[in-house]
Amino acid sequence: MAGSGVLSFSRLCDRVLQETGGAARPYLSERGAVMAVSMLLLRHREEFATFGGYVNSPSFAALLYQQLCELRRFSIGPEELREMDSPRVRDVALMLEAYQKDILSRYTDVVGRMEMMVERIPEAPMLRGSHVFIDGFEMVTDQLLRAVGAIMGTAEEVAVTFRLGQENDRDFPIFETELSHYKRIEKLALSAGKRLHPVPLYGKEAAFRQRSPMLRHLEAELFSLPYNVYRGPYDGSVLIREAAHGREEAAAAARYIAYLVREEGLRYRDIFVQLCDPGLSGLLREEFEAHGIPCFLDEKRPVMLKTVCRFGLALLKCAVSGMARDDVLALLKTGMFPVSEEEAAFVQNYMVERGLRYLSARAAAQEEDPGARRLLERVHRPLSRLRAELRGNAAAMARAFYAAMAEYEEGIAAFLGGLVTEDPEAADEEKLAYEALMGILTQMDAMMGEALLTPGEFYQTVRAGLLAEEIAVLPPTADCVSVGDMDRSRAASVECLLVLGANDGCLPRTPRPSSILPQREVERMEAAGLWLGNDAQLRMAEEEWTVYGAFSKPKGRLYLSYSALDGRGTPRGRSPVVSDLLRLFPELRVYPAQAYGNARGYAVTAQSGAAAARTAAGAYGRGEAVDGSFGALYRVCRDRMGWEEPDLHRLDHLDEGLAEELFLPKGAVSATRMERYARCPFSHFVESGLRPQEIREPGVAPRDRGDILHEALEKVVALRKGDWTLGREEIQKLALEVVEKIFAQRKAAPGPRDGYQKKALGEAAQEAFLALFAQLRDSGFQPVGVEDFFREGALIQLPGRRPVRVMGKIDRVDLATVHGRRYVRVVDYKSGKASYDLEAIREGTDLQLPIYAAAAQEATGAQVAGMFLMPVGRGDKHRLDGVALGEDDVVNAMDPALMTQNKSEILPIQRNRDGSFSKRSGVGSQESLEEILNLARTRTGELVEAMLEGDCQARPNRRANPCRFCAYGGICRRRGGEREEGRFYETDD
Repeated sequence: MAGSGVLSFSRLCDRVLQETGGAARPYLSERGAVMAVSMLLLRHREEFATFGGYVNSPSFAALLYQQLCELRRFSIGPEELREMDSPRVRDVALMLEAYQKDILSRYTDVVGRMEMMVERIPEAPMLRGSHVFIDGFEMVTDQLLRAVGAIMGTAEEVAVTFRLGQENDRDFPIFETELSHYKRIEKLALSAGKRLHPVPLYGKEAAFRQRSPMLRHLEAELFSLPYNVYRGPYDGSVLIREAAHGREEAAAAARYIAYLVREEGLRYRDIFVQLCDPGLSGLLREEFEAHGIPCFLDEKRPVMLKTVCRFGLALLKCAVSGMARDDVLALLKTGMFPVSEEEAAFVQNYMVERGLRYLSARAAAQEEDPGARRLLERVHRPLSRLRAELRGNAAAMARAFYAAMAEYEEGIAAFLGGLVTEDPEAADEEKLAYEALMGILTQMDAMMGEALLTPGEFYQTVRAGLLAEEIAVLPPTADCVSVGDMDRSRAASVECLLVLGANDGCLPRTPRPSSILPQREVERMEAAGLWLGNDAQLRMAEEEWTVYGAFSKPKGRLYLSYSALDGRGTPRGRSPVVSDLLRLFPELRVYPAQAYGNARGYAVTAQSGAAAARTAAGAYGRGEAVDGSFGALYRVCRDRMGWEEPDLHRLDHLDEGLAEELFLPKGAVSATRMERYARCPFSHFVESGLRPQEIREPGVAPRDRGDILHEALEKVVALRKGDWTLGREEIQKLALEVVEKIFAQRKAAPGPRDGYQKKALGEAAQEAFLALFAQLRDSGFQPVGVEDFFREGALIQLPGRRPVRVMGKIDRVDLATVHGRRYVRVVDYKSGKASYDLEAIREGTDLQLPIYAAAAQEATGAQVAGMFLMPVGRGDKHRLDGVALGEDDVVNAMDPALMTQNKSEILPIQRNRDGSFSKRSGVGSQESLEEILNLARTRTGELVEAMLEGDCQARPNRRANPCRFCAYGGICRRRGGEREEGRFYETDD
């Protein structure tokens, strides 16, 4: 075997063309070909029947190029495609013809080079009289068959290996794809007049006998029908785990590998991880880093995600869009534009606060502050210059963009230099990405030349080229865990194989046809004699063969895991292979991935122990059962690694004087703030103590919906002055007029969603106005001035302190006189999901309604007749929700319809047949209403007392679950659990 060469078909192509002189023809790389396809899509956009909506999509250009290559590999031309009665297939034919005529007439690509190799194989000295061994095929195309035929006609001997079973084998169906390949090669050889010498290789079982009994049984029976159940002892060589989600699955795999290395003595290179779900690769990389596990992810990484490419695209996008605000901010945030972080933040605030959608020379010149004006001009000037230079043909634009990028070489070099010391591997990838971007511009200059493009088309073409470019990386060290997917990585025999993402549709993978030509179109083409490779049945057999090949690799252990939920929380099924394994091995069990047993199994290395301690602490904080030994592990990590406790990053207590100064500067506090304090003291501290200011864009945002509806209802109450006699159409017209006025007052700059927002708010206001008029048209309760009745607030007496007034704004106060006695009713409008909840009043998380009722009672001297929430918003049921005084005259005054019918359409009240109130009715006695008001006063006093004592712990109310939508989670670092993560070290066993 000395002097033998080992070549792939692509490398063989290079060698043949070098020997025969064909390599001198201009070659178009994949990125160049994708850019060419993108340009052709733009050029022929008016001729497409179905592709018109995709001409600006770089990803579609890449998919279409792959489809064109596949058609050419199977020797299918435009003429054959046009005979198909399908608009989509005809669009493909149009692009194939254009690509062959406009691009392949001047260049060659990967398929064209292979075609040239087929033609020149008879002239290649290296193959003349040689002995060629071909180790199987993944896919047999028409082009590959012709290449093998040419080799057979040139070489002295050709040996081809196939992985075939025997026809009487119970698992013979999984070899169906290989059998189809064998038959095509056999037919090719016979047609060329070659003699065949089949050499079966059976009985080589040395490697098979080295495996554990369970793994030997698995290889023999997994795809056998019927299968034999394993009757031997369970030796632990097959392990299955179920995780809640991908993060937990990756963490469990990292812990298992760390355990194998420390406890079982394996080397990292003895372990291979195969990913059935590519989405796990990022999570696995993070977990391996946290556990100190060296790994090599056998994957090509897209350059589009690299910082230098994001900077280049952002720079170009700014020039193309006329310096649109979002594009400018994206450019500044890359860190490569010559401005500091503070200057970038200033530009962002400047444009947002002034409602500037574009950064213009005029806006910069009108700035009065000289420093701000210079900064804006420094940002605007180079972008404006590049925008002016993006004119003419593709070559001119490529040169202009190349020159613009060259102006920032110093900043790019500084970025790469800093990255070398922090992450050398990432720095190498960034350098390759920068070279790829510059190479794309060079190739555009040479390839497209005089082609006329708009700046937008030029941007799309560059983006398409970057999308097609990927970076291949090498293993960082010889002793590392290799990670790959089922398709790309073909692991050799290993001691341990971990298969992650073993979910339904991933193992075996469901064959997915090309997104350019749907499966039904492919089947129609095959029926017409246009063969495009294996059909669906053969592709499924090929996927099962891939699983069989993977499961036959481990000699000692096979580990499978799957997730019960995907990244969005949607349930996922486990792979049928898992069910097959459980049937094969009756003693096999599925174990939870996050099993907090003894900490010893997790503390394999310092990194894995620290990661396990942190993870277990988080689980403890969420209320999960965790073994006490993890508390000891947490203490060791804290003491030896210098951890700071998580709760030290939060302020839990304030001095009383500071608390009063922050929260009670004028001896008053709002009811809304007290509810926030009851939900979580720390959230209240951030909101009302630190008082962060959100940058709000001018105009009406979707979250302003509730405020606008509140204001509209308030305005109509003041406008009508007790006159509720309008008809339905008049009410709806009035609602639109009021919303139009409010909308106009709030708008400072029009936005793209204004039309939709105004329409939606108008429709919601119409529904709310109709409900309001229905409540008040015949009612004895009529609105009075809101501001006048809550100016002083509700007085709360605190023990040992001066009284505190709880302030707020009541949405509506209604008064009535019934039999000479005055009654007051309060109504609070709610645009979100809310309901009257006595338990929430007890806990202090819903105090506004009773506090407002108490304040109205103090201000008017009237008896409380009811307190209600009124839901507002399109599609809501506007029936009031709350509690009313259960006296017939008072209830009838609120809704006179109850005098003639048993159920109210506007109140939560229903009568029984005998006239009494049903149990479902929201009514109560005068004493019970007073108890509710006193309960609210007492709870408010307790909350104010705790607040003034300085308590600001992160203590979320479990029932209210405020952590779910809290904006301050990044500051708090708590996940809404029952217990403090930082106190986990106290759980010693």
